[in-house]
Amino acid sequence: MTYIYYIVEGQTDVPVAERLIRRVNLDPVPLMVGRGKTRLDQVLREGSLRGNVLVLRDLDNDAECAPTLIRELVPHEIPKGICLRIPIKSVESWLLADVEGFSQAFAVHLKSHEIKPDESENPKRDLINQCRRSKSRTVREKMTQLSANGLRPGPVYTLRVMEFAQTVWDPERAAKRSPSLARALAAIDQMATDGVWI
Repeated sequence: MTYIYYIVEGQTDVPVAERLIRRVNLDPVPLMVGRGKTRLDQVLREGSLRGNVLVLRDLDNDAECAPTLIRELVPHEIPKGICLRIPIKSVESWLLADVEGFSQAFAVHLKSHEIKPDESENPKRDLINQCRRSKSRTVREKMTQLSANGLRPGPVYTLRVMEFAQTVWDPERAAKRSPSLARALAAIDQMATDGVWI
């Protein structure tokens, strides 16, 4: 089994990176997790990454589009074996894109024709808002939390999102509603089929 390392911003990104690597029958190994995008950006700008590495870095509001952000973060040529993918605007958009899986896991009724996660200004907020409308009291109370500034992630948010990504989320299904995820799957497939990730 070939090992593919991954770098992600936070814990909720871990199962997403691992699912993406495993779907091409490779074995994921964490290289850098949960140190935030400042450290991740520094590593990219240094150009010191080598080997087979998947990097997931949220677009957030840091640039107009993924190509612009990539040009800012990687002024040099991306080394062979490094697959840098930008969820738009965050990895939560990729999770929400699996309408069927998300509806089932969090007892919500998402209308598939209304879900365009790559167009959302704040997918994490959207995910929390959807959970607030859940038919499950446990989901409403544990996944969300009211504060003076509005809704926030609840006490089990990270754990449940990670569990969903590990056990229910279907990247192929989600890619039908998320162009940025579809491009990520295509890029990862290319790395595997071209023999770059071996």
